[in-house]
Amino acid sequence: MKPFVCSAFIALGLFADTAKAGDLVIGHVSLHLGMPQGAVLAALSKEFHPRQVSVEEGKYLLWTREPSTQLGYSAGTVSFREGKLYGASKFWGGSGVKGKDTAEGLFGVLAEIAGKAGKTCRITAETLRSGAKTHGIDVKLVTIELPPDREVRLHIWEPSPSPDGTWFEAGPSVDEFLVGLAKSK
Repeated sequence: MKPFVCSAFIALGLFADTAKAGDLVIGHVSLHLGMPQGAVLAALSKEFHPRQVSVEEGKYLLWTREPSTQLGYSAGTVSFREGKLYGASKFWGGSGVKGKDTAEGLFGVLAEIAGKAGKTCRITAETLRSGAKTHGIDVKLVTIELPPDREVRLHIWEPSPSPDGTWFEAGPSVDEFLVGLAKSK
């Protein structure tokens, strides 16, 4: 098993056939902010395996398997506050998942967003270092904010040694997030 799988996230909702312009659709589930937690988790459980990873944040990872290799990966996240959806993310592409090429994922998310008329955005690019100086991971991050509720992130992870001497896997990923954004400046 690889010590680190660069995976990304999915956001979901209820019934894709009832999706509205502002919804984030994952699999066959369409999400929008404010949806009830029970309904969201019930709909997502038909296609994914939600596992709570933070009680404080109300965050769930949405697990699935790549069909041909059976590689398990996190297809996305949903987060709840006071029983309502307040954040979600969708995995569009990354390393190690067949059929989810990063370049195709980036094209797919940007093409979908471009189809939403009247969107303006703010783009930032930065290099971040996470973790300790000797065992940190460099991450190149491009963020595209699309107010009022959408964000796209392109992560490029640099290879880095872990404290136990194994290497963290490098690679890119593309994620779309459904969140409450502050107004762009």
